[in-house]
Amino acid sequence: MEQRRGFWEALFDFTFTNFVALMIIRVLYWISIIVAFIFAIGVIVTGFSRSAGAGLLSIVLAIIVFFLSIIVARLYLELIAVVFRIEVHTRKIAEQDQVHPGSAP
Repeated sequence: MEQRRGFWEALFDFTFTNFVALMIIRVLYWISIIVAFIFAIGVIVTGFSRSAGAGLLSIVLAIIVFFLSIIVARLYLELIAVVFRIEVHTRKIAEQDQVHPGSAP
């Protein structure tokens, strides 16, 4: 079985046997949370700059949009992770089949 490589080794792996996507998904999720938070703060500030009523409404809308955007970002990132993990598990199954040919159920 292949050793897990570091980020920089996987980044410059020209055989594409190690994927960088699984290593950076956590970072992308944090970035999406930060961007959603900054957007929500901007919506609230814009709302209060217009009027107090618009500001209160913008708080509610900003909270809803914040959580919806985090959910959507999480779903997209999980979809990406699933695609790459399917490849990893398929590779393991293929390696096991090479070691024990004909043992598949």
